[in-house]
Amino acid sequence: VSQPQSVVPYIHFHDVWQLRQLAGYPLLLPDDEPIVDDAEIEAAEAAVSPADEERELLFLRSLDPKEWKNQDHYAVLGIKTMRWQATDRDIKTAYRRMVLKHHPDKRKARGEVVADESTDYFTCITRAWETLGSRDRRRAYDSVDPQFDNTVPTASDVTRGGADFFAVFGPAFAANSRWSRRQPVPQLGTSSDSRETVEDFYSFWYDFDSWREFSYLDEEDKEKGENREERRWIERQNREARQRRRRDETRRLRGLVDAARDCDPRLARFKEEEARAKQKAKQAKAEAAEQRRRAAEAAEAEAAAARRAAEEAAEAAARAEAERQRRDREAVKKALKEARKAFRALAKSADFFLTAGDADSVRVARMEAVGLLADGLEAGELMQLRDRLAGATDGAAGPLLEAAVTELRERRRAETEAAAVQQKERKQAAAADSGGAGESQWNYGQLCALVKAVKLFPAGTGARWEKVAEYVNAHWEAAAATSAPMQQPQQPVVEVDAKSALRKAKELAKNSSDDALRAEANRQAAGRVAAEAAKATTAAAAAATADSDISQRDPACVPTPWSAEEQRLLEAALRKFPASDPDRWDRVASAVGSRTKRDCMVRYKELVRMIQAKKAAAAK
Repeated sequence: VSQPQSVVPYIHFHDVWQLRQLAGYPLLLPDDEPIVDDAEIEAAEAAVSPADEERELLFLRSLDPKEWKNQDHYAVLGIKTMRWQATDRDIKTAYRRMVLKHHPDKRKARGEVVADESTDYFTCITRAWETLGSRDRRRAYDSVDPQFDNTVPTASDVTRGGADFFAVFGPAFAANSRWSRRQPVPQLGTSSDSRETVEDFYSFWYDFDSWREFSYLDEEDKEKGENREERRWIERQNREARQRRRRDETRRLRGLVDAARDCDPRLARFKEEEARAKQKAKQAKAEAAEQRRRAAEAAEAEAAAARRAAEEAAEAAARAEAERQRRDREAVKKALKEARKAFRALAKSADFFLTAGDADSVRVARMEAVGLLADGLEAGELMQLRDRLAGATDGAAGPLLEAAVTELRERRRAETEAAAVQQKERKQAAAADSGGAGESQWNYGQLCALVKAVKLFPAGTGARWEKVAEYVNAHWEAAAATSAPMQQPQQPVVEVDAKSALRKAKELAKNSSDDALRAEANRQAAGRVAAEAAKATTAAAAAATADSDISQRDPACVPTPWSAEEQRLLEAALRKFPASDPDRWDRVASAVGSRTKRDCMVRYKELVRMIQAKKAAAAK
């Protein structure tokens, strides 16, 4: 008889757990692992009907332990309907129920024959527990749950048959909410949701953080590698496959969100409301702009009316002032005319205040003095002088008349000197402002040379204005001799530089001063002809005798020559104020500034005589 052998009985973890519980040992379970008692197991067993038990047994017997990875672990443990929503306690309770009912020892105790435990279907139950009992393995299996619908609705699903948007996309978002790391997950909602709620929903789903991973679908187990390099190669292949499936999952969720956003009626409503709001704001802005425009037009019209009223009032006041001034001038002219008439009548009736034995030259001088005083004194002064002459004795009237003439000449001399000083100051100020060769420092010869040089050196010539300045400095004397045979007093000559030549040329082009030069040349030619005619006239000599007598008595009566500036101002004033203007000569004298009204009239008559003499000479 052989010696009895020691038998090692098959003890499952559940039995060990019960033995340790009976012996009082600690259970050595994780802190968060649920503890399931027998009452829960019995309740779970009672919830299964006999028909369900029959179908469950047929299903378990149909399993192939070699294909355990492809089996439905939730169905194996009898919680097919709960699936990913099953808690750890539900899974453990289901597994203990299966162990008590389908463990080989339990079946053998019930008289069932178990041929080979290694190929028995209980191995599939053990694999299901190993997968679902571990959180990491369960997450990997849940990520590829064969019962999960990965299809994504499209816009055509909504339009087809008039399906409701929320009925099509709502379940899809609810099903995919299980993959989010952040809980709770906002759902699609209803058509009455606010804009903020809808925008928060799409913002969450566009930034969806999924915990879904695909390690369960690894084709190779790295532990099967024979060496480290082979295991690394298997791990690399598995990692690439997981990343590819992860990208596909991201695209799938993004497609779901994009499809929902494209046909979301709430977004369409928000867009229409926004468009209406923009249109309303635009219309309100346009209306406000129209109101502002109308208000501005009204204000402008009111301001224009006020300006017109003010202008009309100013024009009326100006007209009234002009009329008053005209009446005053007419009164002054009338008074002056009457005073001159009375003065001349008194002088004529008194035989020019001559005494017995006075020569004819004295008569001529007295007649000239009467004319000079009549033209030079104002109405009040004439009347006062007339009254003094009328009340004077026969011998005292003559000296009184000569004293009045002397006083008038002194006054005119003082005025002429003051005008010359003012003109000199103006020329000096202009020269200081212009710098270099100023306006007053350009003589007639330099201007003629400048005109020729500008034509000689056209635009585009290199160093043009330096050459023009050199030409002016070298040829101004010859140009003056050619262009002005009758020399007039020349200003001090200042050497011309390029800047002053350019500035003067621009001034000539702007003011058309070349025309003034030609007019000046014509004037000089006319003067030359008039001088020649004067030499041949003998009648002028007799008249000059009387003038020389007066000049000998007082050199101030010799007329002051007209300068080029005064001549230019006179010509401009003659062109500006027509002959039809009754106050023409007063205005001309005011424009010239340094000359009286009589001087301007005399100068004008001289110019007319010179032009007529020129025409007569040309005709001969």
